[in-house]
Amino acid sequence: EGEGEGEGEGEGEGEGEGGGEGEGEGEGEGEGEGAGAGAGEGEGEGGREGRVGGGGGERGDEGAGEGEGGGLGDTPMSGGPPALKRPRPASDEREREREREWEREWEGLSLPPFAPPPKPASPEGLGALERIALSPQTHERSIFLWTTRLLVAYDAYPKARVHLLILPRQPLAGPKHLTSEHVPLLTHMMSLAEWLVVALAHAHPNSSPLRVGFHAVPTMRQLHLHVISADLDSPCLKNKKHYNSFATDFFVPPERWLAQLKELGRVVVDDHAEEAKLKRDLKCYLTGRALKNIPELKAYLGSPAYAAALDKERSQGPQSHRVAA
Repeated sequence: EGEGEGEGEGEGEGEGEGGGEGEGEGEGEGEGEGAGAGAGEGEGEGGREGRVGGGGGERGDEGAGEGEGGGLGDTPMSGGPPALKRPRPASDEREREREREWEREWEGLSLPPFAPPPKPASPEGLGALERIALSPQTHERSIFLWTTRLLVAYDAYPKARVHLLILPRQPLAGPKHLTSEHVPLLTHMMSLAEWLVVALAHAHPNSSPLRVGFHAVPTMRQLHLHVISADLDSPCLKNKKHYNSFATDFFVPPERWLAQLKELGRVVVDDHAEEAKLKRDLKCYLTGRALKNIPELKAYLGSPAYAAALDKERSQGPQSHRVAA
């Protein structure tokens, strides 16, 4: 049984947009290369707004933009043309553009309500996530929140009490399609995941620790990063494959793939070796306890021993949540 995302309708919309304007003017003395030359410069402030949608509401984030203007002095020139303001180096402009392009829109925002939709009445196929990522406006009930470049969807068949998927809002079938050009995108996805881990832990302090990772060989089309609670308590977790996909290193920390993209320009995955991990004997990834079958696993996941293991994991803080077994 694979994973999917259900279609649904609901209230909640969001869009990310930002812009800044500024203007300024200066008078009087300034820099100049000719006698009597004067140049003025000034700064103004502009505003920008950003919205992250989800959970049936909109939230605003305000910031300041910068603007520049220049004015020429009134003193007549002699000995050459007036001195103009030196333009900003192209490298600085490119750097500022990159910062705006990958802005962390979620910073300072509050989480929307956590309200997973009902399980789909029937399987929606391997392209369900792709449809959600590319047409979020028609799948709002399935979306926890979205930003300009990413969205966070509820897993339609959650394998734990909290199970979210971070998707890029661009066509990207899976890890084998990643190149060095996707380093900023993967970094952006990791940043959002880290923010979600902290924000969810703050909003729900008694919940299980959260873990972040990719499936080495995903079932669904469209790259997606899992944010899942360590309780693994769900009626949708039904077999060895489901459990081992999160309890072995088939569950890949995003840092590993990011390092490979930076060094090799691609992600290295041995499909045969990875899929063999799904067939391993059941074993608790936190305590190492061997478990004979799914009924014994389910009983153990609800036991005081496992609860104690989760408490220990939680006490290590958010950083430990990102480390896969």
